[in-house]
Amino acid sequence: MYRLLIVDNEHIVVDSLLCYFEKQQPDRLEVIGAYSAREALEIMEYAKVDILLTDIRMPVIDGLQLQKEVSQRWPWCRTIFLSGFSEFEYVQEALRGHAVDYLLKTEGNEAVMAVVLRTMEALDNQLRTDELIHRAQVQYEKALPLLNHKLLLSLANGQMKVPENLAERFSQQHIALNPEKVWPVCLNFDEDPHEMEIDMLVVSIAAIAQEYLGSGVILEQLQLSAESLIWLISFPQSWSIHRRQSYLKGSVESIQQQCTVKLGVHLSACLSSEEVPWKQLPEKVETLRYLLNRSRRRDPDGGMMFDMLLTDAMPDVSQAWISGELRFRLDRIDLMEDYLESGNRFAFMETFAEVLRALDGLPREIEMDLRMEVFYSLTGMLLRQMNRWQLRESVSHCINLSAFCMRNGWRETVDGLKRFSDAVFDAKQRVASDADNDMVRQVQWTIGNNLGGDLSLTRLADVQGVSVNHLTRIYKDVTGESLKGYINRMRLERAKTLLRKRELRNREVGQAVGYNTEQSFNRFFKSMCGLTPQEYRQQSKDE
Repeated sequence: MYRLLIVDNEHIVVDSLLCYFEKQQPDRLEVIGAYSAREALEIMEYAKVDILLTDIRMPVIDGLQLQKEVSQRWPWCRTIFLSGFSEFEYVQEALRGHAVDYLLKTEGNEAVMAVVLRTMEALDNQLRTDELIHRAQVQYEKALPLLNHKLLLSLANGQMKVPENLAERFSQQHIALNPEKVWPVCLNFDEDPHEMEIDMLVVSIAAIAQEYLGSGVILEQLQLSAESLIWLISFPQSWSIHRRQSYLKGSVESIQQQCTVKLGVHLSACLSSEEVPWKQLPEKVETLRYLLNRSRRRDPDGGMMFDMLLTDAMPDVSQAWISGELRFRLDRIDLMEDYLESGNRFAFMETFAEVLRALDGLPREIEMDLRMEVFYSLTGMLLRQMNRWQLRESVSHCINLSAFCMRNGWRETVDGLKRFSDAVFDAKQRVASDADNDMVRQVQWTIGNNLGGDLSLTRLADVQGVSVNHLTRIYKDVTGESLKGYINRMRLERAKTLLRKRELRNREVGQAVGYNTEQSFNRFFKSMCGLTPQEYRQQSKDE
């Protein structure tokens, strides 16, 4: 959506152009008017302007001065000068001020429309210019470390499915890790570091790790939490599996020692014994974290064991899948709350099915405990959403909350959870729809009670606390009619009613529906009705 501001001290010029643009209703363009440069500057205090159409010769502040002021406030604004004067010096100065175009008032409204449409196209094209792309590329390069961390962390914790074009993504983002397989290491701080020191510690640990692993080894360090790190490592392809295992173990021992000596922190680590495909990385990370956390306090005296170095090849690791790979599957319930919050029903139900599949084939005693965990996790999540959105009345008729439990069997419990989930999704959708309907009703009330005042889209959007684009889109979606079209229709209906009553003169009727001059009202009325106000009066009298 672009905004055009028309400025001229001659009211008839502004009103004529406003009426013409209202009739034409060009897409993606909001048009507002001002009768002086000072009034235009006041408008720009609260509304951005994309195109300025201004007279050059105006009292106090002329068009050239106005252009300079506008350029400081909205640098991307394009200026079109409109004047009754054709002296070359004005054209020359306007062009020096980077005006888009220069028109004489005698050229007519159609010429103005053509220039405005060309200017809108130029603004569209500006978004695709090499200069803008270059600036975006510079910003992208600056943000690349953060983007890389976000991508790799999403892959490591399973929040993102491995894309088929992972190799291409790595190449685009300059990630040197092997896109086929990766060697994970999980680390914990043995003691909680001070909050003010954590960022410096993380950076320092990465530097020490890279130094001891050597330039031939690719390392990406991810911060999983305030006390947990993940290393993702790629070794030279020529190295054997045994060499990789021994080199990694020896390097991590040295890194632990250096962190203790140089940084005063103790790190415990759990190493994978092999590379894993990226699709299996989340399960492997969860297994390593489980082994690391399970062993953290195995000191015979009950104290903390520092600088542990473990691997997933430990003799008792056979049971780690119960709390590793399976734990990863069950922890996807956390994602379900995000889907529920955002209204993504399909992803919610798909993840629910994945969690249920993870429970198949387990020993009965484990299966029952985990079913209970799933039940209470999902129930708590659904109840939080119900209470946060105040949905009890909408949901309670679908499910008896007081009787909602597992005593009727697992199949019935799952069906109950699905019904509860559907009821919450449906109720939230109705709430969102009701909110849109309320906004439309409030806007229509504002319009109906202010037909003689400022009904610019900017003001209406400000009243609702949303953007113009958001307001116009919601209004069109709910009513099927453009907001500008509704305003014009309401003004026309009110004008017809007042004209039929014959209590007010045409000029007073025009002011009552937002037109300051009789000429502008006449143009509006005829463009909408096909008759002048006086002709309409006479026609209604004859009837």
